[in-house]
Amino acid sequence: MPCSRTFQNVLLSQNSQEQCNHIFVNIKELRPADLQPLHDRLNVMKNRRRNFVTEIKAAEQSRQKGRKHSWSTDDVVQEQKFDIFMRPISFVDLFPPRRRNLRQNFSNRPSGAKVPRSCRLLVKVISARNIPRRCDERTSAANLRQEMEAEPNSIFAQVSFQSSTKISRAVSGSAPVWKQALDLPFSTSGSLSPADLRQNLDLVKISIFEENELDVRSSGGYYDDEYTIVSDKRYLGHLLIPFRTIYRNGSTDGSFRLISPDFLLGYEYQIQNKSKDQRPPSSDHPSNNQYSSRKKYKRGGPTVVQLAQESEASIQIKLAATICPLISDPVKTPKPSQSCYCMKGESDALREQSRRWLGQLSKENRSTIMRSFQISAPDVNGNNWFLPRYLKCQNLPPSIDSVQKCAHFVSLIPDFQDRQFFKEATDGWFSNQQILDLQVGGRSEHAVLLANYFLSLSDAFPETCGANIYLVIGEGISEGNAVYVLRRCRQSGDAIIWDAKTGSAYTACDPSCPARNITTLVDCENVYANLLPATSPHLMTFDLSIRKAWKPFYSERFPPPTVPLPSIQEASLSYTEPDHDLAIELQDELQETIRMELRRCRRRPTSFKGDISTRLLSFLEHLEDSRLGIRELTDTDYLNIQSVINRGRKSFGGSFHFSFTDIDGIVAKIKATEIHQTKHPDAEFALVVRVFPYCNNLFSVWVTLFSLFPSLNHF
Repeated sequence: MPCSRTFQNVLLSQNSQEQCNHIFVNIKELRPADLQPLHDRLNVMKNRRRNFVTEIKAAEQSRQKGRKHSWSTDDVVQEQKFDIFMRPISFVDLFPPRRRNLRQNFSNRPSGAKVPRSCRLLVKVISARNIPRRCDERTSAANLRQEMEAEPNSIFAQVSFQSSTKISRAVSGSAPVWKQALDLPFSTSGSLSPADLRQNLDLVKISIFEENELDVRSSGGYYDDEYTIVSDKRYLGHLLIPFRTIYRNGSTDGSFRLISPDFLLGYEYQIQNKSKDQRPPSSDHPSNNQYSSRKKYKRGGPTVVQLAQESEASIQIKLAATICPLISDPVKTPKPSQSCYCMKGESDALREQSRRWLGQLSKENRSTIMRSFQISAPDVNGNNWFLPRYLKCQNLPPSIDSVQKCAHFVSLIPDFQDRQFFKEATDGWFSNQQILDLQVGGRSEHAVLLANYFLSLSDAFPETCGANIYLVIGEGISEGNAVYVLRRCRQSGDAIIWDAKTGSAYTACDPSCPARNITTLVDCENVYANLLPATSPHLMTFDLSIRKAWKPFYSERFPPPTVPLPSIQEASLSYTEPDHDLAIELQDELQETIRMELRRCRRRPTSFKGDISTRLLSFLEHLEDSRLGIRELTDTDYLNIQSVINRGRKSFGGSFHFSFTDIDGIVAKIKATEIHQTKHPDAEFALVVRVFPYCNNLFSVWVTLFSLFPSLNHF
């Protein structure tokens, strides 16, 4: 039935079966899904998620209420037995002891019991490495050699928390060392009690910028003796640390890999060449440096060598963060006897073995005494299940047939932290079909879904994708409690740890791997406890046959069942077709919203180059293919893009990738790069947005933003 966007009512056809020519029907009732307004369709998706979580919370409150009123007599009445007939009655028994001594005994209060009135966040930025080098032009090998010998401009760190921002001093070099502490205030609407601090969702953002100086005299309007040098800054990367992680751990310190653009215009990532015959590049061989570390991967995913190169080229920062005064979390470290072993729904024999196994671990050695081992997890209905029940081979999404594609697809599912109305969601693990339908999940749900996809690939392509798949239960260096995926190749024995939330992979021997405090490994049939003193992956061995390193749940005394335990996952996952029409609407809406928001923030005439945006559409397709691991972008491809953009101009900017959560969130992340805050009076911009649809309304969003300057203004 033809219909139009401009009319609110539509007349039924005369040839219709009802023959109701005089009846008008509201177009909102008959309007197909692809013609509904974009915001209405997004609100429907949000409301479906919100209603689902509301039902879960209501069911959880009902269960808690039932447990609260199911008290026994011993819980209410507590009295001591008076064995009057077992021993003779003395004169003292007839008089009870004094209720309170005349002189009170004061006991020392435990640390953290007193709630402070104010609190501050302390972040010490120590150093950074692998800072990319600026290369604005490529005219000849001589100019490039001079650029290689020259030091990059001043690098500084910017820490933002709530409404406060602090900046470190600027240090020159590709490996700046600051060793500077930044003090930021902490404000909260409630109190500083542990219950309120655990519910805090604020993020600590650490960004790296390069400070540049540019002369604006050539734009005119200045006196001869007037100072016309202004400072400008260029975004290089950032890192996000949840405040709850700092509070629960007391402090967070280590080396972190920054989130940097896939393509950073005007910069090169330097790869250390350790060969003795190193020579400067020529015009025929561009350089030993590269603009991106992403390679073309085989079906089995990246190799250890490729991941080592990516880690060598990534920007890393070393820092430490804590709160002052230190407020301890009373539930930060549970006792070993309080570990999760009450598996409702499991057999009595399995529950008894869990108690016995955890008791043995508490006495195994000094390393396992204070560790908390997780062998079960609750679902959304409140039932605790044995962790191997969550793993199962499940059908892959359409056109997803490689390790890298699976990791990219799972990373497109938004995280709970991206949704403010999920802040009080249950701690239960969603099933794989639930997170695909809701398009949202936590770190544990991401890891379980990715592990099940890896299991399917291992069975479908045993020669190229054959590997042993495990869930890694531990902590993230910047996120607290976390679950990762370990993929151990059967042929080579190489162990690769995957962060399902971001789609990033790390070798087990990489010190920059975010996994820490690894306590448990889980596969489809068994659970293994870490007995080693070390809990960092680069200090551990993942050979589970070593009994001094890993203790299995099933043993000779308690053998595994002859029939494996059935999985709680769905037998088959259902997928919807990619919505290309919605992707086009999102693309247009995002581009127009970002353009209007940047103009509003600049408060001055701001022009966008439409011709450059048209030429960059195909380049964004190449970037998406590189994320999928099916295309390798060489230095020549990046140089061609630079030649198209520059054309006698100076330029800076990058291409940023996001999983779609909402329009406002993506706009805020683009504004945080501060590319639009350039102080050059003649600056122009190039903006292009591309949205790639996937099944179940998942979208891969690419935003490219460049600032352009006249070539006469050197900076």
